[in-house]
Amino acid sequence: MSVSNRFKLFIAYLKANKLIKTQKELGYLLGFETESAFSQVVNGKVPFSETLYNKLRTLYNFLNIEWLRNDEGEMFKKSEKNVSDYKHLDGKFSETKRFPKEVIIITAKAGLNLQSNYYADELLQDLEKRVIYLDHDAKGRYFEIDCIGDSMNDGSIDSIANGDKLLLREIPKIYWKDKFHINKWDFTFFHYDKGFITKRIKEHNIETGDLLLESRNPDKEHYPDFWINLKECAIVTNVVEVRRQKGVFY
Repeated sequence: MSVSNRFKLFIAYLKANKLIKTQKELGYLLGFETESAFSQVVNGKVPFSETLYNKLRTLYNFLNIEWLRNDEGEMFKKSEKNVSDYKHLDGKFSETKRFPKEVIIITAKAGLNLQSNYYADELLQDLEKRVIYLDHDAKGRYFEIDCIGDSMNDGSIDSIANGDKLLLREIPKIYWKDKFHINKWDFTFFHYDKGFITKRIKEHNIETGDLLLESRNPDKEHYPDFWINLKECAIVTNVVEVRRQKGVFY
């Protein structure tokens, strides 16, 4: 993760905890004269200066500057850690879920644009984000999408229904040659031709990358099993949470 991406994660934390309202406000606090000048730093077009690091250290003494600068350690200084540093988005506190994680929110419209542009990383980074808090330092990206259709709805507690919000955790490509945990997770594939596919994996050929996908819905006439190949996918994710009503995942 680059310095600019770590900085974006910290900005998302500040917004989520109402320490700032907007990115523009933070730029003003850090002494930038224009929103454009600050945006260039945030987006990695202009490098961080030592003066900027010092201003951040002064404004937010709980921030671990070496994490921001060199990705060393965690976002927050260990000596500063206490429950008030890790406020949930729903206003509650937790002593265990202390690791902030950025979630990229993909709307239906954004999903179509991503698919037509092969899920380009720069487009993903430009999308709206929010922060969740985990009980471990998770690797890989997290996404949020809306489920469309009822192919994964069998009426059980594990169903995924039309309109549900899905929290997705990316499976890094270095693990695509390993056997997926097909009995533990549902999966969402960012498919080049079919868009977002949320299914169970019925069969996985680790030699060829072929996957036989199945729906939870028992109506196989409308929701038959079908094959895809991992080469046809830009991103593969586990469905780690399903949200059916107002609230937050964690």
